[in-house]
Amino acid sequence: CHVRNEKWDRAIACCNKVLEKQPENPKALYRRGLSNLALRNLDLAEEDLNKALKLEPRDAGIAREVAKVKAVRAEYEAKQKKEWKGMFDRAAKE
Repeated sequence: CHVRNEKWDRAIACCNKVLEKQPENPKALYRRGLSNLALRNLDLAEEDLNKALKLEPRDAGIAREVAKVKAVRAEYEAKQKKEWKGMFDRAAKE
């Protein structure tokens, strides 16, 4: 419910409660991973989604979200690299 309504912090809190009692609950791991992805907590999202995928290896939805995390991370790293390169190029010209 919280994921659908994009209440990411609430979704994470609910999933944490479930995972305290059932640490291997793939739905809770998946939903917490989605919420962390939405908040750009990429390491946490990737960790949860990979755990969920290990528990449910045939779930295409989980696999799709794991790929999305990797794509977002690659995009972020490319952007960072470009920004840093620009900073060093400007510094060298001065």
